[in-house]
Amino acid sequence: MKKLSASSIGTFDKCPKKYHYQYIEKPDIPKQDWSHLELGKCAHRTLELFHEDLIKNVRETSDYPKVMKDSFKKAVSEFDMAILKDSLQDLKDIIQNYLIKIQLNGLPNVIYNELEFSFNINDYVVRGFIDRIDKISDTEFKVVDYK
Repeated sequence: MKKLSASSIGTFDKCPKKYHYQYIEKPDIPKQDWSHLELGKCAHRTLELFHEDLIKNVRETSDYPKVMKDSFKKAVSEFDMAILKDSLQDLKDIIQNYLIKIQLNGLPNVIYNELEFSFNINDYVVRGFIDRIDKISDTEFKVVDYK
C-alpha cells in the first residue's frame, strides 16, 4: 500500500520534481534552519496548546491571556532559541493579535485540534492532520489550516 499525505500531494501539485527528490530519492542533504519557518512552527504549536487547553478545561474569557502565555512559554521551550531569537518579537505580535481577535470576536467553537485523518483510494492511503475544526452550527463546520 502506497502512502501519501496532504503535504506530499501539495508538493507534487506545485512541483513534481521537488516531490521526486523529497519523497522518492530522499538525498541526504544537510537541512538549513530558517527562522521564519521556526516562527511559523512555534506559532502553530502555541495555538495548538492554547486550544487544547480550552477544549479540555472550562475557562473564563479573563483566563485566556494566562492560558495563551503558558502555551507560548511551553511552545517556545520546544524550539531552538538560537534560531528563534531573531523572530521572537514577531511571534509575540502574532500571538497577541490572535488573542485580541478572540477577545473582540469571541472564541471559536473549536471541537477538534490536530485531528489526524486517513482514507484509502485504490492502492493509496492518504493521511494527514487538520489543524483545527470549528463548529459553526449543527450542520456547518469550518476547517482551519494555520499558515
